[in-house]
Amino acid sequence: MLKNKTAVIIPAYNEEKNIRKLIEELFKKGFKRNEIIIIDDGSQDKTADEAKGKGVYVIRNKKNMGKGYAQKLGFLFARKKGFKYVITMDADGQHSVDDIDKFLKNKKYDMVIGRRRISKKIMPLDRVISNTLTSLVVSILSSKRIKDSQCGYRLLNLSKILKIPITSKKYEAESELLIKACRAGLSIKEVPIVTVYDRGKSHIHRFKDTLRFLILSVKLILYA
Repeated sequence: MLKNKTAVIIPAYNEEKNIRKLIEELFKKGFKRNEIIIIDDGSQDKTADEAKGKGVYVIRNKKNMGKGYAQKLGFLFARKKGFKYVITMDADGQHSVDDIDKFLKNKKYDMVIGRRRISKKIMPLDRVISNTLTSLVVSILSSKRIKDSQCGYRLLNLSKILKIPITSKKYEAESELLIKACRAGLSIKEVPIVTVYDRGKSHIHRFKDTLRFLILSVKLILYA
């Protein structure tokens, strides 16, 4: 029996030190092996082996394709397995499994986004600046106030999300999905979450990913 027909999708890149603990925390939360999907995005370490050792689904890319590409693979696989909803989480342990209930309680929405506390007291200053600016741009392009557009902790209604054409493959894909979902009239809600910043290292490349986001924004303005 599938747990509320909800799968947890976790894109992972070189996360052998964190992935096993995250999977174990999901087990404690009540998720079964066949409800957890790990997308090993071309890791050069033992991420895939660590995940396979816990008996969960593991899809492995031969090379690193990007978070957006990995998530799309997960979405399609989850639909094939009969899931109606997916929860996306980062593999580095920065998302608290205890917050999952906040997402599951809001399934009436097509998309539920985690909202972190954007403050330099708990978040690195460069992230405060980038998250604030990108959320502002996303809000303008979406015509909807989004306080934390860059949070990867989300619940998605697969039947609605898979109808949205996404062209991006890297981190900017999450922004593209959010903007196009708003424009398509999907119902969206943000829920407050806790974020831990001492368990993993971010794989975001500030310059490259910011440039990709800017290019995406221009495209969405020109082809709105």
